[in-house]
Amino acid sequence: MRMSGLDGGANQVISLGFAQSSMNGQYNYSANMMIWDNLKQISLTGSRGHTFHRYDKKVPIIIREDGKEYVFGHFYDKGSIANVQTLSVGLMYMYGVYNLSTGISNVYIGQKENKWKGVVGGFSISNNILYSKGEFNIMPSLVFFGLKPISLKRFTISPMLATALTPISYSSLDDRFVFNKDVLFVGGSNFDFTLTKNFRANIGFNVAKSTNEFPLTYSITIGGKFKL
Repeated sequence: MRMSGLDGGANQVISLGFAQSSMNGQYNYSANMMIWDNLKQISLTGSRGHTFHRYDKKVPIIIREDGKEYVFGHFYDKGSIANVQTLSVGLMYMYGVYNLSTGISNVYIGQKENKWKGVVGGFSISNNILYSKGEFNIMPSLVFFGLKPISLKRFTISPMLATALTPISYSSLDDRFVFNKDVLFVGGSNFDFTLTKNFRANIGFNVAKSTNEFPLTYSITIGGKFKL
């Protein structure tokens, strides 16, 4: 790919990726490497995903005798998906600055026949350590999000709300902790339209506003999906 850089120029970038998942989909692994042709930017990332199931699948214990079947009892086995957890780690070198990032995220999925069906929510905890010329900064951050798809006849509405904050950071240069009370809020929705049997269109918008002096920002996306 070709990307613009911080110095205003354009660089060629090579991206190599690897992904693998278990046969039952319970575990998945991925790794990615990006190298810029100026050799001043290199990125390495890796992640491991784990799908947790609820033990809500009722399985009968059947006894067969003389050609007849009798239900002796039952037990509960893995059934619906409870949540998906992802662990990630990344290392980036950019113009003399090293950035080590680690994170954990949990996504919970409501699947029971109640008001929580279809609700997707979760949180993400990450930490970035920046190092350059013997000095470093530590910046942990938190993200919370939730969405609820609403299905109608020919289209689906998926409103979303998220919030992100970096409550505290540390700089070795100043040798002190800095507390941050500002919070970023993100809201929006996606609209999926079923136009034909094999084609769906999508329109989405998001707005972001922080409690500090930064202005309101927004984004709009338009896309489509073909089913072959």
